[in-house]
Amino acid sequence: MVAEVQLSSNSADEYSVSICLPNSPQEKVSKVLKPTERVHLEFINLTVSVNDKEILKNVSGEINPGEVLAIMGPSGAGKSTLLNLLVGRETKGVVINSGAIKINGEKASKFLRRKIGYVLQEDIFFSNLTVRQSLEFVGKIRLPDFMKWKEKLSIINEVINNLGLKKCENTILGGDLFNPGCSGGEKKRCSIAVELIRNPACIIMDEPTSGLDSSTALGLIKTLKALAKNENRAICMTIHQPSSHVFHMFDKLLLLCNGKVVYFGKNSEVLTFFQAIGMPCYPNWNPADFIMDQLTAHIDVQNKIAEGYITFRKENPFHNDNYLDSGKDKLSLSTPESSPDHIKSHTNIAIEYVKEDTNDIVHEKNGFINENNMLKSTINVESAEKWPTGYFTQASALCKRSFLQTKGQFWDKISFIQAFSISGIAGLIWFNTPYDEKSLQDRQGVVCVICVFLTLFFSVPTESKVIAKERAAGMYRLSAYYTAKNIVDLPILFLPQFFIYTITYWLTGLNRSPIFLLGLFNIMLITLTAQSAGLIIGGSVKNLKKAIVAAVIVLMSTMLLAGFYTKKLPSWLTWSKYISHLTYIYNVFVKMEFQYPVKPFKCSENSIFQQCTSNNTYITGHDIMMKTKNIDLDITQSLLTIIGIILSLRILFYYVLKYLNKPN
Repeated sequence: MVAEVQLSSNSADEYSVSICLPNSPQEKVSKVLKPTERVHLEFINLTVSVNDKEILKNVSGEINPGEVLAIMGPSGAGKSTLLNLLVGRETKGVVINSGAIKINGEKASKFLRRKIGYVLQEDIFFSNLTVRQSLEFVGKIRLPDFMKWKEKLSIINEVINNLGLKKCENTILGGDLFNPGCSGGEKKRCSIAVELIRNPACIIMDEPTSGLDSSTALGLIKTLKALAKNENRAICMTIHQPSSHVFHMFDKLLLLCNGKVVYFGKNSEVLTFFQAIGMPCYPNWNPADFIMDQLTAHIDVQNKIAEGYITFRKENPFHNDNYLDSGKDKLSLSTPESSPDHIKSHTNIAIEYVKEDTNDIVHEKNGFINENNMLKSTINVESAEKWPTGYFTQASALCKRSFLQTKGQFWDKISFIQAFSISGIAGLIWFNTPYDEKSLQDRQGVVCVICVFLTLFFSVPTESKVIAKERAAGMYRLSAYYTAKNIVDLPILFLPQFFIYTITYWLTGLNRSPIFLLGLFNIMLITLTAQSAGLIIGGSVKNLKKAIVAAVIVLMSTMLLAGFYTKKLPSWLTWSKYISHLTYIYNVFVKMEFQYPVKPFKCSENSIFQQCTSNNTYITGHDIMMKTKNIDLDITQSLLTIIGIILSLRILFYYVLKYLNKPN
C-alpha cells in the first residue's frame, strides 16, 4: 500500500504537492513498535560561552514531529555544541548564559530528554560482536523488565528489518586494523538502531553521513526520512556538505555562522532567501555547496547574510504556525515570480524528490499535529525510573557481552598458537631439567620466564570509549559493569595462561607433585594483577598510544624492581621490590620448587654449598632457599600480599571509572 502523490500547478510559478493518504493508515503501522509520543523540541534564544567566549548567540529553532531538520554551517559554527545542549550532554567549560530548551512546552529535564535518542558522529562498538549481538544487548538492558524476551526480540527484529540490517546481522562490527567488519554505512545504521530500540520520539544525530560515499549517504537519509514520516519521529542532524539529492530531502534547514542563526525555515525556500538578499545560487550548482561557500566567504558577506535574515524573520516569523506548517497533508512549495529560471529549477527538483520519496513513505493520517497546545507531554515524570531494568538484568547482559568481546580477543587461533609455541620452545630448551646443583639456575630461569611471560599477557582494554558512550546515554549502572568485568574476564584470560604454564611446567620437569595446583592458583593471581593494572591504565588514559606507553613503563618497572635482572639494587632503592607484585609471585614459585622438592638435589664437584664439602652428596631445600636471597616471606604471606595488591587495584579501578572516566 502506497500513498498517492498528485502534482498540480496553480500558476506559472506556484506548485503544490498533495499527498493522498490510504483509507486505512493503520495497516502500515508497526505491529510491534507502537507509534511514538510526539515530541516538539524548541530552543529559544540560546546564548552559550566557553571560557568567556560566546559560541552560540541567541540561537533559536524547533524540531517538529514528522520532520527532518538539518543544521549546516562551517567548522566552529557551534553545531556540535548546540546538539550537546539539546540532548543534555555536559561539556567542560560550556556555560549557558541565557535561553531555554523546551520539550512539549515544558522545560527540558533529564526525564523528558529520555525521549531523545542521540547518535554520535563516531560509530563506537565492541569490535568482536555481531550486529545482532550488539542490538540484543541493547534490547536486554534498555527495554523494561516487565517485557518478555520474546517481545523484546520482536522489537529487535523489526528494527533490523526497518533499517536494512538483515543481510549483515551476523557480521561482526569490527573497527580495528585486523578486523574491519561491517561497512561504514552498516555501522551508521547500527548506531541508529541502538537508539531506535528504545523507541525515542526524537532522534538527534551528529554528522550521520560523515565518511560515507554519496550513494550510501543517500540511502541513509532516505531511511531517516521514512522514520520521520512513517513513525512521526522528529529528526535533527548536523551535516557538512550533502549532495544535491540529499539536500532536497530535508524539511527544515538551520544555518549557523559564527554562532548565529543566519537562516531557519523551510528547506525549499532557502535559495529564495539568498536570492532576496542579492545572492542568487549559481546555475547548475548544488545548493548545499553554494550555501557553504557563502557561509565561509569574507566577513562582509557573512554579515550581509545575517542582516538579511533579520529582515527575513520580521517578514516571515518562524515560530508562526503558518510559517512552520508542516502538519498539513498538502505541502506548498513556491518561488517568487521574480526568481530566475535556475532558482525555479531547484524548486522543481525538490518537488520531484518529494514526489519520488513519498512513494516509499506513508503518512499516518493524524500523524502531524504541530500546534503547541495539542502537543501535551504524556510523560509521567514523577513515576519515571532512572533505569528501565534491574541490577541483575544489567549485570547478566554485561557479563554475556564481555564474554563475547574478550573471548574474541583471547580465544582466537593466534592466541592459542602463541601459547603452544612459547610453551613448546621453553619445554625444548629446559626439557626434563635434572635434579642437581648445576640445574638450580636453570630452574630459576624457568620460573622467571613463567612470571615475566605471563605478565606480558597484560592488556590495555580498548573499550573505554564504548563504556563512556553508553554511560553518557544512561544505559546501565556503573556497578553492574564493574561486577561483570570482575566476573567474566578472569576465566577467559586464564585459559591461555593455563596452557602455557601446564605445558611448560611438565616439559621442563619442575616439581612434579600436587604442589602444581598451587602454581595454578599463583597463575590466576598473575592474571588478576595484570588485568587490574590494564583496566586502570585503559580507564584513566584515553589515548591508546599513551596507554600503551604507560603499560610498557609499568611492566618494565615491575620486572626490574623484582630483581630478576640484578640482585644488587641501589641501597636507596631496595624498598621498591616490595611494591612489585612479581616479587611475591616469584617468591611463591621459588619456594614451591626448592622448599618442597620431590627429591633432593645432587651436589656438583665444585659446590658452593657447605654441606657438599662435608661428605654430603645432596642439598636440602632449606640450604637452597638460604642462597636465593629472596624476600623473607613464606608462601601464605606472599599469596595474601598479592591478594591485597589485587584488591587495592580493583578498588582503584572502580574510582577511575567513577571519576576519571566520568561521561558527560
